Amino acid sequence: MDAFITALEAVITPAALWGVIAGSATFIGVVVLFSFGYRFVKGLISGVSKGKAKMK
Repeated sequence: MDAFITALEAVITPAALWGVIAGSATFIGVVVLFSFGYRFVKGLISGVSKGKAKMK
């Protein structure tokens, strides 16, 4: 068990963790912006078919 923990400590460094977090944050940010934009455009498009451009 000690060897396993030592191997993990050698592989998992703060730099490696921040690299993963930074990459994930970029992806999550893009997904959130896309979802808000999609909802906004969907609302505009649904209003156009009824003759009213509404914004939610």
